[in-house]
Amino acid sequence: MAWLGGDQLDAVMDYPVRDLAIKFFASCMIDAETFANVVSQQLALYPQQVCEASFQLLGSHDTARLLTLCGGDEARMKLAVLFQFTYIGAPCIYYGDEIGMSGENDPDNRRCMIWAPDAQNRELFAFYREMIALRRSHGALRGGGIRFLHAPADGRTLAYERFAGDERIVVAFNAGAQPQTLRLGLGQSGEDEAAGIETWEALGGGAFRLPGGGERGGVPEFQPSRDGCLELPLGPFGSAVLRRRVRKGAPA
Repeated sequence: MAWLGGDQLDAVMDYPVRDLAIKFFASCMIDAETFANVVSQQLALYPQQVCEASFQLLGSHDTARLLTLCGGDEARMKLAVLFQFTYIGAPCIYYGDEIGMSGENDPDNRRCMIWAPDAQNRELFAFYREMIALRRSHGALRGGGIRFLHAPADGRTLAYERFAGDERIVVAFNAGAQPQTLRLGLGQSGEDEAAGIETWEALGGGAFRLPGGGERGGVPEFQPSRDGCLELPLGPFGSAVLRRRVRKGAPA
């Protein structure tokens, strides 16, 4: 595709991945294995630099609004938004989604912007701001690679790793209504003497509530087992973003 050489801001609109995100997070039409497989196939179609510049959207003037597609369920919507801001590409917010505007297909999705703060969903707006801050704070989320760690057939749980240089970040989702514990193979023991003590600390401020895990400085953290696997408990429609940390010395 000569027009996608990667030497310009060739920002094609990534509707294929958008449609997959809606089917997995919003409407539950596909399982995690299908989602991960088709997303991986989509990534393989284009050079890395083209994927990084792609227009990553969840809604537009040509689609029903995200909250409407989620049946008004903000928990499902937040999972989709977390994916949008931790996946490869340039996130694009359709005006009003960040304050909870709803709407079916055109013309209902093109209502005037709601400007009055007391008529806006300010909690949802704060969540979007946290997602923007999260992405801006970590290069691995903006320009790194991606690998899926957990995507079971017939499952509603999903996890992938974003990586760039020495930075490794795991993003995990429970898109189902029951609590789940994800077992993630991370490739290093939590007590690797050569590298130090490996832990994974939670990111995202107040955006995520994680059951289990220890705390260090008030931040939830998790330590892999000796076989290099991390057990991560997630509540219904829960999620987590974890950053790898290695410190020298004995475990605290």
